[in-house]
Amino acid sequence: MQDLKDFNNFISESVSLLEQKKGITHEQVASYLGVSETFIKHVNSNRFSAHYNVFHLWKLSKLFNVELDQLTPPLNNFSSFKKVRRYATQTDYEEFIKKYQSKEVI
Repeated sequence: MQDLKDFNNFISESVSLLEQKKGITHEQVASYLGVSETFIKHVNSNRFSAHYNVFHLWKLSKLFNVELDQLTPPLNNFSSFKKVRRYATQTDYEEFIKKYQSKEVI
């Protein structure tokens, strides 16, 4: 379950960075997604299990004018990973990616 929490936290951190970069508020994101501002706050909090679903991610990619994969953990790009997790080391990145690569279905 911790893997899923890490994955969702990465996504919420990515969205928060894009909000800051584009000057978009939680209220605006909530309105665009058709959810409450409380939901957005819960997604951004480690205390709740709320997270964005696939439809939310698709809509967020449209809102921020980015590719969908820019919201999720990068599998082969440490520099992109560092944009979200600024203090991560190469080892942190490798361990994070290893969790998900081992679960991929080809």
